[in-house]
Amino acid sequence: PTETDIGQALGKTASLVSETGIEDLINLPPMTDIKSLAALRILSTINSATYFVSPKLYTLNVLSMVNLSIAYGNTVTSTFAYATYGLILCGVANDIESGYRCGKLALNLSSQSSDKKFYPKVLFIVATLIVHWKSHLQESLPLFQSAYQNGLEIGDLEYIAWSYYHECHALYSMGLELDTLERKIRSYSHAIRQSKQELVLSYSDRLHQVILNLMGLSAAPCCLIGEVYNETRFLPQYQAANNRSALFYLYLHKLLLCYLFGSYPQAIENATMAANYVDGVPSQYIIPILYFYDSLAHLAMYASLSDSDQNCVLEKVKSNQNKMQRWAYYAPMNYLHKFQLVEAEKYRIIGLNYQAMDEYDRAIQGAAEHGYLQEEALANERAAEFYLALGKEKIAKTYMTDAYYGYIRWGAKAKVRDLEQKYAQLITQKIVRETYTIN
Repeated sequence: PTETDIGQALGKTASLVSETGIEDLINLPPMTDIKSLAALRILSTINSATYFVSPKLYTLNVLSMVNLSIAYGNTVTSTFAYATYGLILCGVANDIESGYRCGKLALNLSSQSSDKKFYPKVLFIVATLIVHWKSHLQESLPLFQSAYQNGLEIGDLEYIAWSYYHECHALYSMGLELDTLERKIRSYSHAIRQSKQELVLSYSDRLHQVILNLMGLSAAPCCLIGEVYNETRFLPQYQAANNRSALFYLYLHKLLLCYLFGSYPQAIENATMAANYVDGVPSQYIIPILYFYDSLAHLAMYASLSDSDQNCVLEKVKSNQNKMQRWAYYAPMNYLHKFQLVEAEKYRIIGLNYQAMDEYDRAIQGAAEHGYLQEEALANERAAEFYLALGKEKIAKTYMTDAYYGYIRWGAKAKVRDLEQKYAQLITQKIVRETYTIN
């Protein structure tokens, strides 16, 4: 299917939904047409496969399920159709309000149905792909827990496994202390392995390795080769299967690690690769994270570039920030501090120092207020480097010490050591030694 096909299909379905009204979809009569029931079963069966390997076909698949439900009535599969349509509206059509309403509709319809076949899937989709656009990412956690509890009741091993994994990834994205998260993901990975969900296990092991890298339990923090995962083994498998979701996650994780440890050219390379596969993760909460770190990595390299390349960076950051600003409008608790930190870095490189100061402080305050511990530490680190470059070492020391404590609280021992090596003069070592032990 072409972009034109997708656009026409989206318009057709939007018209049908508008005529009925999103909330009134719940009142459609039961579906009785045998051919339509069979078609819905087939479409729902291939849904997951199309999500991973053919994003455009996935969109058409979802729209077809919704169209059938509107034309012939609701069935248990319709709950799944409305949930997936919600993610298409949020992540493809950029209609966050309508997508969020579809997610709520799917939850209501599914909870009222006596047939719970799709209930774990609906809970999972809303948790992973819809909630974060308007609510704190933390609101997804009870939905994940309900998804795997209901999955256990009906034996849906696939979505139990995905709910385990995405709960851990949401906690990672929110900055849960890494030692606590490591214990949780090790336990979940064991359960996923026992259920023989090999694809999900590779995702879980990859995230587990990221956590171990940050905790200082790998030889090279930017390389995903260690105790539980080896990127050189899985990359060819993902490429052969055209698993766009897996490829996106792999490059995104490497982007974050490379940026965090100052390997900015490699961070940009991984950002570029991840962007090639962003269509493989429609509507996921990790998409804004890509644009956040992509902007930060490019701004970090700005001073070393030619004038023409600097202009390209500013245009790229402007494009990224336009997206982030829109997402921050709907969910400031998740995305506003990210937008503000990029704004601070942008003001820094163009010499608007007072504006940069304000935005660094706003980013720090926002991340702290909403519990994004690792991004609070990162914003403090960037602010410290900004003040150090201005020759204001006393102020830089305050911010860098806050960053240092933040990374310690997160449990990122590899990053703590990195700061000790680079900025020992800015860290109040006596206080740190008395309060924390870094092995």
